[in-house]
Amino acid sequence: MTSETVQMRTSPPTFAYLIVTKGAQAGSIFQLKADATTVGRSGTNDIRIDDPNVSSEHLRIRAEGGEFTLIDLGSTNGTRVNGRQLHQHVLRHNDRIQIGDTVLLFKKA
Repeated sequence: MTSETVQMRTSPPTFAYLIVTKGAQAGSIFQLKADATTVGRSGTNDIRIDDPNVSSEHLRIRAEGGEFTLIDLGSTNGTRVNGRQLHQHVLRHNDRIQIGDTVLLFKKA
């Protein structure tokens, strides 16, 4: 009987974050959670945005299989990614997300 060693490559966990580039919190950096991150005006969100034009529960970013999918949660003013109003979108490095008067830059490492 022989023993075989199986080597499996595992890629490092995907790390992603949002940088506020416009709005009251410009310069702030928020790391996204490994499973899902909620964004909105309410303090119950993972990321709280101080902007009266952002809904209380504005959007969710779901992480799965190394991808991050933005889902608008029925916000009043909508969500724009790279200037286009969208309900759902798989985010790419350097995508610009606008909610209310706030602009967030998506970064993935």
